[in-house]
Amino acid sequence: MNYIFTITKPFGGFFLQDGIEDVLRGKALKIYLLLLKTGRPMRVREIQRKLKLSTPSLVIYHISKLHELGVVKKTENDLYYASELIKSSYLADFMKIKGFIFPRFLFYSMFSTLSLTVFLTFFRPFYITKTYLFSTVIMALFTVFMWFETYRFWKRHFSG
Repeated sequence: MNYIFTITKPFGGFFLQDGIEDVLRGKALKIYLLLLKTGRPMRVREIQRKLKLSTPSLVIYHISKLHELGVVKKTENDLYYASELIKSSYLADFMKIKGFIFPRFLFYSMFSTLSLTVFLTFFRPFYITKTYLFSTVIMALFTVFMWFETYRFWKRHFSG
């Protein structure tokens, strides 16, 4: 099966649009993310056990599709590994740092929490004014919202 890709360049990054989005979803996406997270070659049975998939042939089916796309490579010993972090529109919401994959929302949540902490610690007035109280409530609501969105994103993409 051949795939045709169109490459566009939004905001300085390349995104493969046609074809890859059809393959990189569901179990194939979970296999790809597992190979990215581990950062080392894995056997089919190991992938099957880690993801609790029913049969090794299911893993082989999805890995063969990923291999055709060129995002998964195979060694001589029948080990599979992710060749690189591709930039598709789906994976644009993730960051990879030293073998760990994080949703971007996590960094936004951490930044808003740090900002709120700094604001409450260093910019607290002697007398609490309406402006300070309003700013604190808005920042706290934003922080809660960001953590809620991070949780929802994490559950949607990383839970069984």
